[in-house]
Amino acid sequence: ITFCEYFVFPYIFSFIFLAGMVVYSLLWDIPVFKKYMWFTIISYGMTLLIYIIYPSQQLLRPVSFCHENLFTQIVTRLYASDTNTNVCPSLHVTGTIAVVLAAWDSKKFHTRGWRTAFCTAAVLIIASTVFLKQHSALDIFWSFLLCTVIYLVVFRLCGLCSDKRQKKNEKSRAASQSGATPGSENERSAQQNAQHAQEGSV
Repeated sequence: ITFCEYFVFPYIFSFIFLAGMVVYSLLWDIPVFKKYMWFTIISYGMTLLIYIIYPSQQLLRPVSFCHENLFTQIVTRLYASDTNTNVCPSLHVTGTIAVVLAAWDSKKFHTRGWRTAFCTAAVLIIASTVFLKQHSALDIFWSFLLCTVIYLVVFRLCGLCSDKRQKKNEKSRAASQSGATPGSENERSAQQNAQHAQEGSV
């Protein structure tokens, strides 16, 4: 895959992508925020553990650029701040997948337009890691594999448990409300009967 400095824009946008989902879900969608945070904590924690057990490094970065422009200058600064060590699986890819999963789980972003926008942004961000020589295709593969396993645990299994608890609570509230209504009607009818009895005695 040929190096392309123009992909530095989606690469940098990924940080806004991650932060934006944190802010939105925290302020307006707490259930999604909880799943998003659990996914991030588990996936990042497991990735850091892999880095400790099996450190990795890639040597794909170009030694020099064919031409100098604003984009290559930004990439040079990016290379200086973000080393090419501990790259498999890619945290950049893992974080991007986490945002997409959170967006698809949110009722706000259930429309086709929103889902298309999130998926398009994710594809560009993930592609940027390869075109900028930050990661290889192998790093992306292991990130997807790791995210698939964690998705089944956090969004599917925990989501089902959460839905069951919610339905159970709704049934409990409905039962308590239905139980209170007949009782109140019985009390009113008893009071009316007592009142009629008093009027009859008079």
